[in-house]
Amino acid sequence: MEILGFTAQVAIQVFILFLLIFTGLILFKTKLIDSKGVTYLVNILFYAVTPVLIINSFGQVKFSKESAASLAIVFACSVLAHSIGIIIGVIIFRNKGDKTALLRTSVIFSNCGFMSLPLAEALFKSQGVFLVSAYVAVNNLIIWTVGVKMFSGGKMSLKKAFLNPGVIGILLGLPIFLFGIEIPAPIGAAFTHISNLNTPLAMIIVGCYLAEASLRPQKGDVLMWVTFLFRLIIVPVVSLLLFLALRVGGTTLSCVMIPVSAPTAASVMMFTAKYGGDTRLASRIVPISTLLSIITMPLILTLTELSK
Repeated sequence: MEILGFTAQVAIQVFILFLLIFTGLILFKTKLIDSKGVTYLVNILFYAVTPVLIINSFGQVKFSKESAASLAIVFACSVLAHSIGIIIGVIIFRNKGDKTALLRTSVIFSNCGFMSLPLAEALFKSQGVFLVSAYVAVNNLIIWTVGVKMFSGGKMSLKKAFLNPGVIGILLGLPIFLFGIEIPAPIGAAFTHISNLNTPLAMIIVGCYLAEASLRPQKGDVLMWVTFLFRLIIVPVVSLLLFLALRVGGTTLSCVMIPVSAPTAASVMMFTAKYGGDTRLASRIVPISTLLSIITMPLILTLTELSK
């Protein structure tokens, strides 16, 4: 019964996210928001809401050896999960022309900011955001180094890897957590209000992306479905088995599996456009994988609970 209850809870939370996604889709289809407006929403979410959400979560979790150890474990698991994705992506997708970097990064990088933080917050409150933010930081570091190298074939962007809102949020939040710094009440209240924008804003943006995508079958879709198989099923299952072998458990395991099981990162679409990749395919992979994750994420998280 406990597992059924957890599965139902995850399914309900994912369905709520779907309703928010549907709201964004309707807003875009009815032209109440356009592509330029979506860009502004992304900027608000990326540069304001995400770092404030992370800082706020660090301020709400009391320092203890257990919480510090859990954070360190999530960092380590994040590196392992990305390594699994890199190995699989490089092996599976070879010599695919301008699609190669897109297909590889679609497997490696999950939408850990847009999809995972809202779900972690819904399921595990501040502790969930606190732990998943570690995965977000690792994801940002790797996408701006390994990811950029895959797309550009050139040097990795170490500066952008460290100077992005997710990592900055971690760097500002860590001292608050480690030294038990109290955030002044007015600032804390403002942080809470801004943090509350995360879930609806992120899902509305995803809905807008989905509204622009063509869901009809197209030539070359086989490669797209292969990325879905690996991003949504293979990488999460292999990661889960590895984490279990390393004796990761409890809430820490659940929280790290949320971003591991998330769909392809929206940033993959932006990098594809920037570096002249197959934008048509990218514009389908991101939203369709998000749609499929409404089914796969509850299944993976239930499997995680059964494995504990």
